[in-house]
Amino acid sequence: MRRNALPCTHARTQDKAAITGADQARLRQALRWYRSLAETDFSPTTQSTMTNQKLRQLFAITSMGLAAILMTGCVSVNKQALSTSNVDTLKDQRVARLARDKKPDFAAMTAGRATFAIIGALVMISEGNALVASNAIDDPANDIAAGMIDTLSRRYGAQGSATDTPIKADDTTTPAGTPAARYIVDVQTINWGFAYFPTDWTHYRVLYSVKARLYDAQTKTVLAEGFCRRAPEKTDTSPTYDEMLANQAAVIKKALLQWRDECTAELLKDMFPSAVTATTNAAAPTAAVAVKSGS
Repeated sequence: MRRNALPCTHARTQDKAAITGADQARLRQALRWYRSLAETDFSPTTQSTMTNQKLRQLFAITSMGLAAILMTGCVSVNKQALSTSNVDTLKDQRVARLARDKKPDFAAMTAGRATFAIIGALVMISEGNALVASNAIDDPANDIAAGMIDTLSRRYGAQGSATDTPIKADDTTTPAGTPAARYIVDVQTINWGFAYFPTDWTHYRVLYSVKARLYDAQTKTVLAEGFCRRAPEKTDTSPTYDEMLANQAAVIKKALLQWRDECTAELLKDMFPSAVTATTNAAAPTAAVAVKSGS
């Protein structure tokens, strides 16, 4: 069974002090990445070669090494849909996007790098970030957030704000200070990157997971929350490493666009049920960007 939230692991304080600053943040991201792979339910074809337990043990070997040297951040998700009692409060209220100051770390997981454990994890993230920069790969979270604001506007009569509420890239807390609007849409990419298949190290898949919240800055409460993850199974068209990076990483961009659209649809369905509508007429959509929400 796929889980919607990644578990939390705590390391000893003296071990955590061994690595600080940017490297610690990258290792934290790498551990979340390995853990997400370890939680994947593999296809029947893969299971016929290796059991789920053995596959999870394979990925756990590396994640245990990372967990031993730092205290990881929690990625907790309490899935909840917008309640009927909160719908009318959105009418004519401003809704702003929570804007992080930089893109999240992108993990480029190859078999050669994975064998070097901690050092390999740092290199995978460094190379992944360079790949994102050189090929102008967009973080899907921004478009997902825009799609949510558009839905809140069309369905509940909210007003999209032209001003974002800034926040640090790795900050998972509620917005501090004075936000740009009463209601905040917070969409955060938790993991993104590519990895080889457990039983086929020459073919790859693009993985993605995202967390979303609708936050009321006035009452300081989360009104709706959701999580989406994509980890495709191996097919006859699964790309090789070279195929994936060809034409300015066109395969990666195409996959991320698909995960963007699918996760937008899934999050909207889970967080903002179409059956829950405002009792007053909704205003015309005012979000700056509308995202196709179908898969």
